[in-house]
Amino acid sequence: MDKPLTDPTPAPVRRRPPTAAAPATAPALVLAMALAAGMACAQPAAPASGPAFSLELRAAASEAELGVARYPGARARVHDSGEHQAFTFGLWKGRQGARVVVQKYLSDDALEAVVGHYRRALAVHGPVFDCGAALPVAQPLPSGHAEACAESKPTARAQVLRAGPRSDQRIVQVERQGARLHIDVVRVQRGD
Repeated sequence: MDKPLTDPTPAPVRRRPPTAAAPATAPALVLAMALAAGMACAQPAAPASGPAFSLELRAAASEAELGVARYPGARARVHDSGEHQAFTFGLWKGRQGARVVVQKYLSDDALEAVVGHYRRALAVHGPVFDCGAALPVAQPLPSGHAEACAESKPTARAQVLRAGPRSDQRIVQVERQGARLHIDVVRVQRGD
């Protein structure tokens, strides 16, 4: 009797051990579920000829996608598990939806230098609103400051800068944690 050429038993499936989700991914999952639920309820059924939704989910983000130059010398922040703390998430149905791009960095430089760099980098996207508490804010506050900063709730050690229209906004938070600065750069794009 001839032996079969292949082993009839399937090879075991190799799986990575479960790990706790990186803190940066939790907001993306919540946003995904909220957008999916809201858009599914608000829209009529999609025609059978095209996709109902477009979904993008990656554990990466580039400076080009952020539209904000990285502070010179800043390095990508890495989670305890060794994963970089960056992600891109988008959910669209036609022209409606949202896309969030996040990159987190570390720097050992002075808070004033880092915040100054991001003020200049964000200025190309429109007026820069300073929503932070770590540095003195220029007085009087510019027109639109209260509306632009309404969603920002920085700690006493953080400085938050916002620029751009609601449809394509960039947000930078710089916070001192020990001897280092934690820099979070976020781009939020919204459709209709």
